[in-house]
Amino acid sequence: MEALINYTFPLPFREGVRGRVKVSGAYTLTLAPFLKAEGNNHRFPIIKTRYFWLAAMLFLPMSFCHAVDEWKETKRDTANDIVVYTRKLDSGDTEFKAITHVKSRLSGCVALMRDVDAMPQWVHRTIMAKVLYRVSDTEVYAYNVSRTERPLNDRDAIVHTVLHQDPDTLTVTIRGKGLKQYDGESWYDFKANEHQYIRMPKVESFWRFEPQGEGMVEVTFQGYGDPGGNVSNPFFKWFLGFVVWESPYETLKNMRGIIERTEYQNARFHFIRELAGDNGRDD
Repeated sequence: MEALINYTFPLPFREGVRGRVKVSGAYTLTLAPFLKAEGNNHRFPIIKTRYFWLAAMLFLPMSFCHAVDEWKETKRDTANDIVVYTRKLDSGDTEFKAITHVKSRLSGCVALMRDVDAMPQWVHRTIMAKVLYRVSDTEVYAYNVSRTERPLNDRDAIVHTVLHQDPDTLTVTIRGKGLKQYDGESWYDFKANEHQYIRMPKVESFWRFEPQGEGMVEVTFQGYGDPGGNVSNPFFKWFLGFVVWESPYETLKNMRGIIERTEYQNARFHFIRELAGDNGRDD
């Protein structure tokens, strides 16, 4: 029996369009008739007549792929102080930007980000993370695996990250960029083959930690990625644009709980300066 992937979201069509279920002006879209398990060399199956309207969308031109949109608020959680924005890129990918505020020293935020092995505890859908090579205190190559819903295969990525602190504002930024491979054939290649992971061909991430004074830090998590495999199809990129807010939202929500741990807040780094009065160095 096929697994189903169900999401409910408004469809940009007139009321006469055929959807599986209508709930408060939205439709639940079932993707199982279109997508088979990727790891078994399955292709898109023949589409039944009742799904023809959806299949036709695969060939429709999508104007929002040709330009970068303005940021649009897609999720606001006042109780947890989290706001998520999204926008379409000219590549057809959806970029997100999520913002929250945490009570922490800058070194606490950096310590959390450096603890790569612990990322599955708080980074949404991450099931494994491992440092491949630490070039310096501020540069690292890492490998991670992200869980996806059945029947899709889990995704993996190799990410090169670089940390920088502005000497004037003391804002810390961490930029990450995905790589197709690292140092030729390695441990992660065998791991990916064994578990039939799909390598994400494109990953861009950006973290900003901006000190606000009185022990508070504004956290911005921004990025986008191409999941690869069948999901790189233009239609599925369009579809994923409706749910892309979930990952950054859940990640910041989890971060707000874990950042308070003693091992992070007691961390000190010679390459990080703290805002004066924030319980750290102000040299």
